[in-house]
Amino acid sequence: SGGWTMVADRYTYIPLIGVYFLSATGFYFLLQKTFEKRNIARAILLCLGGAVMVWFASMTYHQCKVWKDGLTLWNDVVNKSPGAVAYTNRGFAYALRHNYSRAIEDYNRAIGLNPAYAPIYNNRGNAYSAMGDATLALENYNQAIALDPRYAQAYANRGIVFKTAGNFNRAVEDFSQAIRLAPRYAQAYSNLGGAYCYTGNIDLAEIAYSRAIRLNPEYADAYYGRGLALCFKGELQRAVEDYNRAIAINPEYAEAYNNRGVAYKDMGDIHGAIESFNRAIALNPRYAQAYYGRGLAYSAGGDDARGLEDIKKACALGLNSACKLFSNN
Repeated sequence: SGGWTMVADRYTYIPLIGVYFLSATGFYFLLQKTFEKRNIARAILLCLGGAVMVWFASMTYHQCKVWKDGLTLWNDVVNKSPGAVAYTNRGFAYALRHNYSRAIEDYNRAIGLNPAYAPIYNNRGNAYSAMGDATLALENYNQAIALDPRYAQAYANRGIVFKTAGNFNRAVEDFSQAIRLAPRYAQAYSNLGGAYCYTGNIDLAEIAYSRAIRLNPEYADAYYGRGLALCFKGELQRAVEDYNRAIAINPEYAEAYNNRGVAYKDMGDIHGAIESFNRAIALNPRYAQAYYGRGLAYSAGGDDARGLEDIKKACALGLNSACKLFSNN
């Protein structure tokens, strides 16, 4: 928006083409005349021009260091022009590095400079949410929405906090509002599908996930979520197909391998189940549910010894259901 535009290097690229062309042409002209007539004045100008070029090259080299990454860039901007936009973007750079306390410090500075800019509160809410402080996260999302009632992302982020807290009806309301404001918001549809799953509205969950997939056919989480919904409906083969799509998009999706293993086991494909659980455990050696699932699959296939070993491992990793089953054996 208009008030947030700053002077940036990119604004000089095209306007300076003419200057560079004239400079190069003039330098070539001086070079040619100097050698033709051995003119001392031109030689001095030539040396000065060369010195200027070396100086520009040195400045360019040092400026390139500023563009190493987002944090170095916005550190430079904060040092030169410490405005709200600079602090907001540096805060976001810190958040990408999971340094949420530093991110919040910068968001606080930005709010002090521009307390009416909704995205700062949304970003600060994201930082508090990542730190596990749901109360402060909600306060910030509420403030962002109060400042901008059409801020779809703030509704969606607040919905995630409600869903995590188990307030699924409020989560459905927020995700639905985000979708009304931004009908092509694939992530909001996917999150809505998850909230519907928790409220038992499995058909609506499948519809929401399918909408997310239509909007973004490469959305691995939406395929994973729809696969879970299909498992709840007993449509195991379709669920496996969705888990396969999620894995094809993200081959390191341990949860998708685990859930595919559960589906295969319920379908009676013990070999497929064990293979899927193996892949999940290879990606996450502390994945308690995958050990538990593999243990059940081994037992279902007649290998009780290996099954009990895996269930014991899942219990050691803190899975209560595995501990209960292990104590009964």
